[in-house]
Amino acid sequence: LARLSALLGGPDIYVKRDDLTGLAFGGNKTRMLEFSLADAREKGAEVIVCGAAVQSNYCRQMAAACARLDLELHLILRPVRPVDHEEVQGNHLLMRLFGAHVEVLPDEERHMQGERIRQRVENLRAQGRKVYRPREEDTIDLDALDPIEAPGVGSAVAQGLSADALISALDGLRRRSGFIGIEIAEFNPALDGGGVTARLIGDLLVASVPARPTP
Repeated sequence: LARLSALLGGPDIYVKRDDLTGLAFGGNKTRMLEFSLADAREKGAEVIVCGAAVQSNYCRQMAAACARLDLELHLILRPVRPVDHEEVQGNHLLMRLFGAHVEVLPDEERHMQGERIRQRVENLRAQGRKVYRPREEDTIDLDALDPIEAPGVGSAVAQGLSADALISALDGLRRRSGFIGIEIAEFNPALDGGGVTARLIGDLLVASVPARPTP
C-alpha cells in the first residue's frame, strides 16, 4: 500500500479486511449486517428470522452477530447437496454453535423457503414477539436469474427470472418514495465468460438509481 500510495502521488490508502471483522471467521456479509441489525435494534426487535442455503456465509455471520447482540435468531435453510441432510458441518455447525434455531427444509425449493420464513415470522408475532426480517426486499441474488443471461454465478437456477423482467421491476421500484437502492449479490467473475453478467449488473445498477424528485 505504501508503494501504491507513492505511485499515486501520496494519498493515504486503506484496505478493509473482511476476514478481520471478528464475526465467525469474517466475510463481506458483515457490511450489510451493520445496517440491517442496527435497524433491527432501533425498531426494538428481539428476534431475527431469515434464511439462505445450508452452508450460507451470510447466515453464519448473522448467527455470530445475533449472538454478540443478544438477539434470538431463527434460520430457515434450503439444502443444496445430499450431505446437507446427512451431516451438520461447516457453516451449518457454526450457526448452531452460535445458538441459532435452525430448520433445514426437505428440498431446495426457494418458494417453500420464502413461505416457511413468512410463517415463522407470523407465528412468532402471534406470540407477542418483536420480529425483524432482514433482506426482505433489498437484495438481488443474481443466481435467481436465468443462467443464459447471468452465467457468472455459483449456483445458477434453471429457467430463472429474465433480466428484462427484473430491470422493469427495478425501474418501478426506484420511482417509489423512500427507495434508496439495492444490494447485488452472488456474482462470480471467474464464471462470467465474456463479461455478460458484469454488463447486466451495470444495467441493474442504472435501473435502480432513485429517481430525482420533481421540482
